[in-house]
Amino acid sequence: MNKALKKKELLPLRAMLRGFMESSRDVRKDIHATKGLEKYNNWDEKRRLGSHARHVLLAYAFLRGIPFSKIESHKNKEHLTSPSWYRFYSHGHINPAVIVNLTKYFCSYGNAPSEEDVVKWIKDDTLYFKKPETIRKVESKETTLEAVPAAA
Repeated sequence: MNKALKKKELLPLRAMLRGFMESSRDVRKDIHATKGLEKYNNWDEKRRLGSHARHVLLAYAFLRGIPFSKIESHKNKEHLTSPSWYRFYSHGHINPAVIVNLTKYFCSYGNAPSEEDVVKWIKDDTLYFKKPETIRKVESKETTLEAVPAAA
């Protein structure tokens, strides 16, 4: 199991998310300013941006060693990774290949996860990257008992 990455090591992913946020704000303004087919196209663009942002957030959590169940709660996780035309077009589908491609940039050679690792993370919360355990030093205090003189 590989060591989870720190926040500072993932600054490029955070920058991508900021870019998605700014683009989404601009598209939202366009949605409110337009009507008809143009408004529909803007909504479609916003959904597409949201899908990309979701994959970047999932890749970020995967690299940080956060279980999938802490990010999204689903009773049935089987449908998330199985492509179907409805889920694909409704932007509910998670594509493990996209998450793998995003994580390859941050992994050393030979440590990049496979699609199967991402699917296990989604379905079973099996971590590929593990957070380093914090070790606390517990100082043992020696207590000395002094003899108390007896009252005379």
